[in-house]
Amino acid sequence: MIINLFKTNQLSGIVFLLLFQVLVFLSPALHSVPLRYNTEDTIIYNSLFEFWAHIKWLNLSLSFVLIFAQSMMYNYMMIQLNLLGRTTYLPAFFYLLIACMLPGNLLFNSAIVAASFIVPAVYILMTAPADKKPLRTVFNISILFSIGSLFYLQALFYFPFVLIAMAMLGMLTFRSALVSLIGFLVPYMYVFSYYFWIDDIEGYWQRQFVTLIDFIPQSFPYKIAELILYGLIVVLLGLSLFRYITTRFTLKVIQRKIYNVFTLFFLITFLIPLFFKETHKQQVVLLAIPMGVYLSFYFLNLKRQWIADVFTLLLFITIAVLQIEFY
Repeated sequence: MIINLFKTNQLSGIVFLLLFQVLVFLSPALHSVPLRYNTEDTIIYNSLFEFWAHIKWLNLSLSFVLIFAQSMMYNYMMIQLNLLGRTTYLPAFFYLLIACMLPGNLLFNSAIVAASFIVPAVYILMTAPADKKPLRTVFNISILFSIGSLFYLQALFYFPFVLIAMAMLGMLTFRSALVSLIGFLVPYMYVFSYYFWIDDIEGYWQRQFVTLIDFIPQSFPYKIAELILYGLIVVLLGLSLFRYITTRFTLKVIQRKIYNVFTLFFLITFLIPLFFKETHKQQVVLLAIPMGVYLSFYFLNLKRQWIADVFTLLLFITIAVLQIEFY
């Protein structure tokens, strides 16, 4: 019943998405929220956004607008790539569900800013094989990922993803790899130039990289309810992958390649936190990018509707419990 609201291709699907997001944001809007969700962000993010982080309505409003815009762009990407075989708002729904499932992620944070660059970068990457100017496209993709990493340092580790994805899509050459590297370096050249002129390159390197990056996190701040929620998501993801593997022969070759790229994105996103001192729960926002398409594929092709309703209700209940504990 609940899932059917988002299977539609009518504009009512957008209305239901807005209602769902409003319900999710209702708790932080009515209760006091912490000033900061995570204390280890990049210097640029802290410099640009920290001065108004204490303004509650602005904090939540920007978060609401950016996440919803990302979900709409994500849904448009699924339709353009025809990965689901029909027009539906399920991808946007699952993107919102995963990006907002941890209550702290409703607060404006660096991962939300980074996702605003990474979601369009992923879309450009998926459509790049048909582009008439592939080198320019590769450069733009790398630029977007790099700008995202200026706000959320974990995004810097997507450089291997871009190269491997290019190989999977048949685009990797020496020239394209070199252009991709240049694209990743250009934003940092401007940043290092700025710190060179103020004579603080060593300080920037220390605060930005040495302080944040380390192998194996020093803490895993997860509660029981969060672990239950992750367990439900893992079960759903396993069922989704099983359904995809057993039906992938019905898809076109390019569609299978794109699904494989999303799988690669998931694996790299899942492994990235292992290289930082602090486990950032904001990483879940980026996990919504690969997981949204697989969950949509599973629920769209699920014949027993009651299974979908049971899983959806369990997710909603767990998210509600987490919000009660957090706020």
